[in-house]
Amino acid sequence: MPDDAQGNGSSRQASQPARAISVTDRRIPGRDCRSAGRARGTSDHLSARKTDGKQHRQAGDRDEHDVFADDRHGRGRDACSRRTVLAVVRLVETCPKLLKSRCQLSHQAGAEESGTPFNDKKMSSPIHSKYLDESGVADCVRECLRITSELRVRKLSGGVSSLVFICEGEMGERIVLKQSLEFLMVQETWPASRERIFIEIEAMRRLGRILPNGCVPKIYSVNRELYCYAMEAVPEHAVLFKAALLEGEWKDDWFSSCGELLAAMHRETAARPSEFKEAFLSHEHFDSLRLDPYYRFTAAAHPELSRELDRAIDSANSGARCLVHGDFSPKNIFVDPTTDGLILLDYEVAHWGNPAFDVGFFLSHPLAKAIHLKGKARRLTEGIRAFSRAYFGKCGTEGAIEKECLLYWGAIALARVDGKSPLEYLSDDGEKESLRTWGRRLLKGEFSSIENAADRIDAEMKE
Repeated sequence: MPDDAQGNGSSRQASQPARAISVTDRRIPGRDCRSAGRARGTSDHLSARKTDGKQHRQAGDRDEHDVFADDRHGRGRDACSRRTVLAVVRLVETCPKLLKSRCQLSHQAGAEESGTPFNDKKMSSPIHSKYLDESGVADCVRECLRITSELRVRKLSGGVSSLVFICEGEMGERIVLKQSLEFLMVQETWPASRERIFIEIEAMRRLGRILPNGCVPKIYSVNRELYCYAMEAVPEHAVLFKAALLEGEWKDDWFSSCGELLAAMHRETAARPSEFKEAFLSHEHFDSLRLDPYYRFTAAAHPELSRELDRAIDSANSGARCLVHGDFSPKNIFVDPTTDGLILLDYEVAHWGNPAFDVGFFLSHPLAKAIHLKGKARRLTEGIRAFSRAYFGKCGTEGAIEKECLLYWGAIALARVDGKSPLEYLSDDGEKESLRTWGRRLLKGEFSSIENAADRIDAEMKE
């Protein structure tokens, strides 16, 4: 989804990491799972933590994602009961005693958020016009979990594609609910089918079986009528890669790890066409959320580049050979600082497509940040090289696909200035024009390889 809001703030590693919520364990982190410290940046996924009994939040990317407590280190197993997780599942599946007095219809889907409890299957109003609000969510959670203590519910701010709420109780109960919107909340009119949330769910379930453990959050439950689902969260102490980049506090090998993870996804799904091709063959959501708002919209502003942008669109459809994430970006990647393991989020536009799209999409971000953070440009261009080497070293495909990666890299770089979802941190006109220039040069085929492009970026930004 759109990468528009800057993750601010800093974090410190939690003194005690949280334990993963899993359906098999049937436990939720309780009082023994509390951790100290401050969450480092957020995206639509917000990482929250407790410090002296207070909640700290950072506003993140404009897209809203899912955040659930995830303690992978096995502590606090005896602190919470099996009954609590069963209640969570019951919450998502069949919330009783819904407060209809708090249900209101949205007059404009996706633009005006209005209240409705989470799973009101008895409501006579059209399902597509229902959206969640904090009060309805709080009452449903309190009723289903039988919580008598204070329950804090917060809508995660800044999102354009989904409504996301986090509920936290004094005993350590944490659950986040995500609901897709029919219209993205951006300046330009941007409709999108709410069915995309089911593509995300299916992609997470299937990829969770083949990617390294912990890379893909687990899905708890789904409400198809309200286009909602619940899932586990990133660890409370995890670091959002985008926030780390903007703060200049990342580890250089994170770029290599990203290249290896993307290569694993492309390689493993390409080897399993029977499991992935048919299920993700449709490009409907990819077209409405990527090709149209990024490429076609940008082509209207740059008719002199319409041939190159049309070629990128055609290549996305003709070069299909694996599952493409479609939003492989630092804003959707968290890093566990204790293990340097990655957690990948937001699969709404996953599809069977051209792997070069993901590579180019990712590379547009360190390029934009090198322009924005001039003092970090050298490290960021080295990150571009590290990502490229790791990806092609693990995926084993270069040559023609690298040429396509350059094409997509240029197209996305240009679109992040003149598309429907411009980068929010490029507020200076000079920075915007610089990214436009690099986008044009990449689209025109000026560079022979990703390494060659990184060398030129590095050299020219020194001048």
